[in-house]
Amino acid sequence: IDYNISKIEGIKSSKIEYIPAKIISGECIKSYSAHSNKVIDIACVNMEYSNKKKSHLFLSIGYQRSKRGELSTSLTVDSVNLNSISSNDITSHRSLQLPSYNRYLALRSSLPHIPPLISFVNQKGPQLNIEIRGIAFRKKITPYLISHSIQKLTKNRDKIAYVAFSEIEQRLVSVGQKNEIIKIWDLNDDQRKPILLDRLRNCQSITLSSDGKMIAAVTKRNIQTNSAYLINCIFLDGGRKITLDPKLYRMPNSKRAMLQTSSLSMSKIQCNCIAIGPRNKIIATGHSNNVIVFWDISRKKILFSLTEHQREVTAVKFSPDGNLLMSGSSDGTIKIWSLNY
Repeated sequence: IDYNISKIEGIKSSKIEYIPAKIISGECIKSYSAHSNKVIDIACVNMEYSNKKKSHLFLSIGYQRSKRGELSTSLTVDSVNLNSISSNDITSHRSLQLPSYNRYLALRSSLPHIPPLISFVNQKGPQLNIEIRGIAFRKKITPYLISHSIQKLTKNRDKIAYVAFSEIEQRLVSVGQKNEIIKIWDLNDDQRKPILLDRLRNCQSITLSSDGKMIAAVTKRNIQTNSAYLINCIFLDGGRKITLDPKLYRMPNSKRAMLQTSSLSMSKIQCNCIAIGPRNKIIATGHSNNVIVFWDISRKKILFSLTEHQREVTAVKFSPDGNLLMSGSSDGTIKIWSLNY
């Protein structure tokens, strides 16, 4: 399968150089409750105000349960003081309820002069559209949605299963629910025509690297490999694909104890989410046994795991600079991890 899409402006064909990952451990520096139910996606915004004071805003999409037991989707913004000693120090918290007809939401972290973005997938008649909206803030933290240069990216007859943003490049990747075709959208393209890649069967989660040159996806078990999931790394610059099968990569005994599972049963644990790390050298995966696992792509090995979540991990994402990992769980808890290199 030829995954080379170097004809997209900004993606240049070159020989892939695999550099071993250098992240050796992670430490939870903040933990707080952002939602009353499952966290869907997370993003980070580095704010700098007129007085040159800097702060971190952490955006998350998740479910809130009303007193009647009904679920609604909300965008939550939390201002977190990362320099505070207290692990629960939240400066302020704001929430914005999102329209109920939207689903399969995704967030993109902000960079200088580029606002954070949120995607909506909604159905209007026979057509399914991906709409992109910017996120702005009143009084430094209260979120509201603004229009974006491209709102409707697609006129699809097939349902969208998953979408994900590239943090730096203006790109978005989507996977169809029925045709399972990977599409990459250039947000600067006025014609709104995607690049079509091959099918990705039984996709469970997908993500796009910050430079837009790599896709990582979790797919359901292949009967022949006898594992619960596979991790697919597709390098768009060069067209190479690497598949990681958890059954084949065993952990040392010390790391097995951290995971509270054997290496064989690890391959049968559900993988809910995936994120690509700095320079596309590592990936992080969140699992149904409350564990986050870090993988070295080039060496095809597990580096280490993080085990402090009390419920299954449903969202993971690296900060734009790669120094932090953000994770969310099914109980609405968000943890911020400092990564040691």
